[in-house]
Amino acid sequence: MGQLEHPDSGADQARWRHRHWYDRLMLLSDGVFAIALTLLAADIAPPMQPGASIAAIWTALGPQLDAYALSAVVIGVFWLAHRRFMAMTLTVDAPVTVITLVMLALVALIPAATRLADHQQGSPAAMLTYSGLVVAIGVACAALWGYAALVAGLVVKEVTRAQRWFFFTPDPDHTASLPSVDGRARASAPWARAWHADRALPHRLADAGVDRSPPRPG
Repeated sequence: MGQLEHPDSGADQARWRHRHWYDRLMLLSDGVFAIALTLLAADIAPPMQPGASIAAIWTALGPQLDAYALSAVVIGVFWLAHRRFMAMTLTVDAPVTVITLVMLALVALIPAATRLADHQQGSPAAMLTYSGLVVAIGVACAALWGYAALVAGLVVKEVTRAQRWFFFTPDPDHTASLPSVDGRARASAPWARAWHADRALPHRLADAGVDRSPPRPG
């Protein structure tokens, strides 16, 4: 009772397996991003002097909060980019999994790099280390989209090859290729395209014959 039914036919097994790979990778990705954000907040250390004034508290917290805000934005931007890419991706294979794991391993280093930059404020080496990490994550994220969209062709058919090359640009035609949501006008901003893509994804998956719904209980 409550166990998941494993399909018997070959086609159903392949679909079940790819859905399972996709779901597990998304769960891991969201977990790593969430933990990285949590560790950023956990690293904030308020002053421990008894009776410290509000001014003293905020003087001590100010640089830490600045570093926290910067890294939170960095993590949020990469999470949004990853969510958008995966919303356009029908399935995952071994290279997508490996590239994603590399990206997540780099994302997990952001709290440590933030702590280093905060403790060594003004240090060129610390800032270079932090900046290099952000660039490395961006390269991994671009490699993920480049492989899935341009090499393996794992993205939905509505995204043309030209749009795959210029996916980061505010291209109104990109949004126009997506189904309308609740009858309102489509926006051309990148975040709006991602939102429409996420909302329209189940319909495109159904058209493509890909089922990501949970397996039926036995």
